[in-house]
Amino acid sequence: MKNTLHDTCVTTMVLAIVSALILNWLVSPAAAAGIVLGAVFSALNFILIPLGWRFCLAADRKRASALSLASIVGRYLILSLPLVFSANSSRVSFLTTAVGIMAVQIYLIASHAAGKLKLALFGETRKGESIK
Repeated sequence: MKNTLHDTCVTTMVLAIVSALILNWLVSPAAAAGIVLGAVFSALNFILIPLGWRFCLAADRKRASALSLASIVGRYLILSLPLVFSANSSRVSFLTTAVGIMAVQIYLIASHAAGKLKLALFGETRKGESIK
């Protein structure tokens, strides 16, 4: 689990920085700043998800439900911070911040689709296992 979190966050941030460099060159520095800001908070949100599980699993049902709800609300509040900042700032694009917030989800979907495409084209999984 730790490796998946680390690999996903590192890859997402590398892709966000590369995207930011391209956006800085083609569009504007505000768009580049939005992508990076959103991706940082997206990775933070992704890291916080399993941390909440530890508390929920150790509690009774009523307490676990309350902790789960608090975890979700807390993570949404954290994700709202870059949106509020970008809405009030001319140095950060609101649209690219919103896209950056979805960076981890976009990466996970693209990674899964790439694995399925490789399976369909070559008949093997990412680990080199054949499905035959």
